[in-house]
Amino acid sequence: LVGGVCGQFNMGFIIASLPDAHTHAHAHPTHQPPNSSHSGGEGEGGDTTQSLFIIDQHASDEKARFEHLNQHSSIQSQPLIHPLQLHLTPAQEQVVEDHLEVFRMNGFGVSFDPDQVAGRRVLVRSIPHTHNKALGEEDFIALVHQLYEHPWKPPKHNDTTAPTGGAGSRDTWGTLLAGVPRPKRVWDVLASKACRSAVMIGKGLNVYEMSQLVSRMSTLQQPWNCPHGRPTMRHLIHTTGATTAQDHHHIAPADDQGHADQRFIGRVFV
Repeated sequence: LVGGVCGQFNMGFIIASLPDAHTHAHAHPTHQPPNSSHSGGEGEGGDTTQSLFIIDQHASDEKARFEHLNQHSSIQSQPLIHPLQLHLTPAQEQVVEDHLEVFRMNGFGVSFDPDQVAGRRVLVRSIPHTHNKALGEEDFIALVHQLYEHPWKPPKHNDTTAPTGGAGSRDTWGTLLAGVPRPKRVWDVLASKACRSAVMIGKGLNVYEMSQLVSRMSTLQQPWNCPHGRPTMRHLIHTTGATTAQDHHHIAPADDQGHADQRFIGRVFV
């Protein structure tokens, strides 16, 4: 077994190998004489020490698509024919007034009616929509509560600790608006879209397709779980023992299409 894709298991999982860290260090010694007999990167008996991982093809593809959507999605503002008058507490109205720019960046057009009593002055004149999903009053109120608990201040231009984009979080954007609070339902909208378009369980993949999924995981900022919380990978075993089992049973780990032999998987990984 060598580093890379070993095969597909049960039409839903990719078996991949990765050289262990200490093995990689031995394979590239800092002060190793050119003619040394040290066999770096090999365990006892000459077996290369690697780790095998099982990767959920759906969850890993979903997370890659989600991070792409989170980094590149924009939000549009849709004007309302009749402004929406909200019933807020005076404290919540102050939160809205202090964070007008946050609401504007999230697609909410807000104005104040000075003739109304406190708690009735906020008017929503436009609502956001993204990926054909419109947000409404509940999302606005949720964002008010979020900003009440965690007030937001725009980062300074020379603030090197400010977010610069990427995966983001459920409460913040991962785009050019990185770090800006957003309605939590945006996460659900993007996660749903990523899930529907991802590779499904039950789909057979060839070696190239599996390699693409695995290599793309190395570009993710948070590759460990899909946006719904499902793990994308698990460590199985070290391959020194797996290689011995393979040789003993004379079973190849994958055929030409990249499908792992079920007997090999059953004996070694179960």
